[in-house]
Amino acid sequence: MRGDELNAHAQQRLKIGFHETTGDGRFTLERVYCLGNCANSPALMIDDELHGRMDAQKFDDVISAKEND
Repeated sequence: MRGDELNAHAQQRLKIGFHETTGDGRFTLERVYCLGNCANSPALMIDDELHGRMDAQKFDDVISAKEND
């Protein structure tokens, strides 16, 4: 469900690959088998908060909000 597109965007946006952490230590990019949110895929989890129906723009919005916390 477009997970590969989101994976590529996430790596480009964060400038890291899987199993790497951003230079500021704020984000680590990990693949997971299941978040239990298939009906709302693709999904991601940040700080134990589940986000579903993600696309590149929503990803950027979530990351920007976390960067400004």
